[in-house]
Amino acid sequence: MPDAGRGVAGDVNGRITGTEHEMAGRLFGRLPVLQERDWYLMLHGELDFSFDDDAFGNDHYAATLGAIYRRAMTQQTAAGINVFVDLGEYGEQSMSQLSLGFETETVWPDEAEGESDSWHLGGNLYLPFEDYTETLPARAPQLGGDLYTGLGTDWDFQRLETTLTGFYYTDTDTAEAYYGGALDVAYRYYDLEDVLPVGSHLFAGVGLTYDNFHDDAELRGEVGLTITFDDGRDDGGDVPRYERVAEVRRNLATGSPFIPVEPTPMWASSAAPGAVGTDFGCGPGDAPFGMDFQLDINAAYFAGGVGYPQSAGTPLGAIVTPEALDNACSLGGDGLSPFADCVAGLAGFPLAEEVIGDSTSFVTYTNLKPGPGQNDCGVEIEQTTTIG
Repeated sequence: MPDAGRGVAGDVNGRITGTEHEMAGRLFGRLPVLQERDWYLMLHGELDFSFDDDAFGNDHYAATLGAIYRRAMTQQTAAGINVFVDLGEYGEQSMSQLSLGFETETVWPDEAEGESDSWHLGGNLYLPFEDYTETLPARAPQLGGDLYTGLGTDWDFQRLETTLTGFYYTDTDTAEAYYGGALDVAYRYYDLEDVLPVGSHLFAGVGLTYDNFHDDAELRGEVGLTITFDDGRDDGGDVPRYERVAEVRRNLATGSPFIPVEPTPMWASSAAPGAVGTDFGCGPGDAPFGMDFQLDINAAYFAGGVGYPQSAGTPLGAIVTPEALDNACSLGGDGLSPFADCVAGLAGFPLAEEVIGDSTSFVTYTNLKPGPGQNDCGVEIEQTTTIG
């Protein structure tokens, strides 16, 4: 919080976060570039990276540059805005986003007890540079936002804070909306003046996140260290001239710019379920997300000269063009190479019902597992239905 007569110290920070599926790290630093009596402007640089593959078998990294502006509104309340650009890569695909945020904090000091309580509120809007969900990566920056609020208590060189967060990312033509909430508890220990500048501290946190893509809440833990550049003292007996800088909270849904992508059906269908359950022999794919795709077999896909009716048992390859099969197995022709086993499997798959003129048959298949260089189709036919 800006405090008349005092400056704001820059700092460097390191954090390690772990969940059941992933271990990731963050290195970030903040440097004041303009300071006045009741406001300051800081630059923020950050590197976010994964130590191992996530649940989807991919790793990621992102470099971030941003600016933080904060102003003292009263002696107890400060408010601020921030802007950040994240440039990164997930699963060998480059992705980036712009984020805009706000935050406010009110502190109630108890000088007699040497303690203080605080309340914080903030939110962020995330704007990807393009629709990265078109190619259906497992995770990608998406249009959305988050809102958070919480309480904190400071005492004896320690701080404990609890934060409640809600987040929502909109749906696209190819991806479902992603939303949920999180509860986080964080602890900071500041009594490190013998070895580090004032304001330096150890960090430990634990949190629970629940979202609409999973049945269970995910537990995560985080540890870290913050080191201030300089506390402003010429010798050990001086009073520190720099105040602690409040932390900017962002990318709260996953801890990184990359949000899980849950694909939507490529074509909507009113086909009644009639499970067939045929496996092409290459396995069901085991995709962590429920990918449902439908190959729409209508007049546009029929090969020339095909007569009617086509009896049940006729393979799809006899009545569907190779281009249509390639398109279906390359996730709609959005740049991923066709899955050879998928094409062969669909071509040889027999119709469950007779196809007559002016009718449409839908073949639905699930658990297609995309990945760089993969030819494993990972497809299991769920149903074929003819709509007359």
